[in-house]
Amino acid sequence: MNIRRPALACVLLIAAAVCPRPLLAAPATNSVKIGNYFVDASYGIAIIVDDATGFLIDPVCDEENLKSRYFASDPALTPPATTSPDFTFLQVTFHHDGASIRFTWGRSGDGGVVGMFESDRKVSLTLRLPGTTWPRFHAVYSPTKDGLDGYGVEPEARFIPFAFRSDPAPAFVRANITYHAEIVLNLEPHSATRFVAGVGPLASLDSVQPTLAAAQKRYTASRISAQGDWGDFLGPIADNLNNSRLYGSDNQRIVHAIGRGWWMGKNPDLTPYFVWDFFFNSLLASLEDPVSGRNTVRGILSFQTPDGRVPSFSHWFNEGGVYDTLHRSMPPVGALVVWKMQERRPDDAFMAEVYPHLVEWHEWWMKARDGNHNGLLEWGSEQHYWQGAQYETGWDDNLAFHDTMLVGNTMNADAVDLSSM
Repeated sequence: MNIRRPALACVLLIAAAVCPRPLLAAPATNSVKIGNYFVDASYGIAIIVDDATGFLIDPVCDEENLKSRYFASDPALTPPATTSPDFTFLQVTFHHDGASIRFTWGRSGDGGVVGMFESDRKVSLTLRLPGTTWPRFHAVYSPTKDGLDGYGVEPEARFIPFAFRSDPAPAFVRANITYHAEIVLNLEPHSATRFVAGVGPLASLDSVQPTLAAAQKRYTASRISAQGDWGDFLGPIADNLNNSRLYGSDNQRIVHAIGRGWWMGKNPDLTPYFVWDFFFNSLLASLEDPVSGRNTVRGILSFQTPDGRVPSFSHWFNEGGVYDTLHRSMPPVGALVVWKMQERRPDDAFMAEVYPHLVEWHEWWMKARDGNHNGLLEWGSEQHYWQGAQYETGWDDNLAFHDTMLVGNTMNADAVDLSSM
């Protein structure tokens, strides 16, 4: 042992020279996704690293507790922010403790964000940083004099460093090497509180306002808009669609969901993929963001069954314990949507990718939904479940087929709508 110690010391010295960073510092990250991708945080900033860990900065505001007719707290009512498709600019005004707060932030560089809060009165604002966001993502935090440091804990002992800095500095930080943190900012009226955060090198605090002003100018120039009797009806479409993109760590997909309402359930991974809702969302999104629109189409088709059916919904564990509806489909609008997307923003590679799936779905209808063999189709369900056939129409309470019944797998009524589609 005494003979080997000098050799070991030499090895350690050589290693230190070659790799001077601390042992727990993270290697260079492969990919970083940044957006308001977490279902329960409409105004939250999610930073996802290598699909293996992530961070969430979530401001506490009154809009989280908006009441609807049926729910004491209904996130479906949270107003969307004005958001650029690339998340370089996001702006929303929310309310907290009687104050009206304008929140502006945007992506900066490969792994960071810059942002600021502007309030019309003095108020304390809390930012939550949960230690667990998506089920397999974990982070730990410690306070610093002007913010907070943290690590995202990846499998196989990779630690991704994270930092948050603000000016003025936080009033206090609730963290002590804990898997949850809160940052409290004291906002002053008519004076911006600036912050920078992220993984890797942070932008300077002095760059926050010019960076966001430039991003706002760029997005305003490219944003879809309309004029006429309906006013700018395209603006709300862009706001809602750009704020409906949610991430699942189970399949690493970002898709346009049907909102952030009560129906999303408790698992942030399991965004329900409802077929025709998602296809229509992908078409609307493609007006401004064709790449994300195509990715939503890919998400829907990723659950196509071996017999060609595209399930009525998938990727959702609801109260009945169903992840994938293998006994029914939904209105076949996919081909129409994809063709309209292609007409506006041609992408032949995307067409070649999805076309075979759309053909298989088309052929499935012909085989599975002509129970009386007269060449016209009927809605149905392989569970011999009449309400399932109603769900397949896309209208849960469809009065057009109220007096029908199932004969085998299909209704005893030729469906003009389905046959036309």
